[in-house]
Parts: sequence; structure tokens; C-alpha cells
Amino acid sequence: MTSTYLNQRELKGFLKLADVMIPGEGDLPSFSSTNFVNFIDLVLEEVNDTDLGDLKFLFGLLAIMPNFLIHWSMLFVENFQIGPDFLKGNLAKIEIGLKGIIYSLYYSRLPDHNADGDKIFKVLGWETNIPGLQKQNNTQKEKELCNGGERPAQFL
Repeated sequence: MTSTYLNQRELKGFLKLADVMIPGEGDLPSFSSTNFVNFIDLVLEEVNDTDLGDLKFLFGLLAIMPNFLIHWSMLFVENFQIGPDFLKGNLAKIEIGLKGIIYSLYYSRLPDHNADGDKIFKVLGWETNIPGLQKQNNTQKEKELCNGGERPAQFL
């Protein structure tokens, strides 16, 4: 796995966090078993330089933390109820941002050689198509919406 934005240590930290948030249960795969980490650059290319630097620092730190401490930290961020409002607000932004990156990849139906995107939706019993509309692959409109066809249409 390679990334334009993250080095191997940072990717390791990202995967540890993603597996704490999406460990897989029943027939649902864990985040790391889907190989969606290969699409991390699609999400990170839209992140500004300051936020990217903060993410790189956080993921690098998570790479050396044990999983139980990552889990505890996320519980703290999700359930922080005391303290000054500015701290609560910033922790909420961190939680939303991290979940956004991970859940966007996991539930995006990105194309992958093992087709876990379709498997996830089949296990959930969730169909995302609009009844009555036919899905046309690689239409001109999809190509335009995907930056001239550089992004997979499923990422929309």
C-alpha cells in the first residue's frame, strides 16, 4: 500500500484507527481487510495543508500506540462532556473528521479487486439505487463529475 500523502508509518496508524472504529463483526469485514486504504489519496487530496499536517502527526502517533489506548482515546473524544466549550467543540470536529475519512472509504462502494464494497451493502441489505432509474456505467455526466474520469464513478 502506498500513498502520495502518507508514509508507511502514518498509513499503519490510519489502519489501526480504522480497525478500532470498524473492527468487523459477523459477515462485515474489518476496515483493513477491505483494502480500501488504497484509495486514501482520493480523500486526502481535498484536505488543506495545515489539516493534512495534523492528520499525518496524529496517524504517526497512532502507529506506535497500542490498540486499547486508541480505543480508549476515541471513547474519550466521543463522550467528552465536561470542560470548556472550545475543547468540546474541537473534540467533536476531530471525531467527525476522523469518522468522515474512514466511513467515506468503507461505505463508498469503491471498486476493489475483492469487491468488498458490494459485499458490505449486501450484508447490510441496503440498496442505494433509486427505484425506476437504470444505472448506466461510465456515462458522460459521471465522467464530468469525476474530474474527467480520473476518479471512480462509485466515489460520488
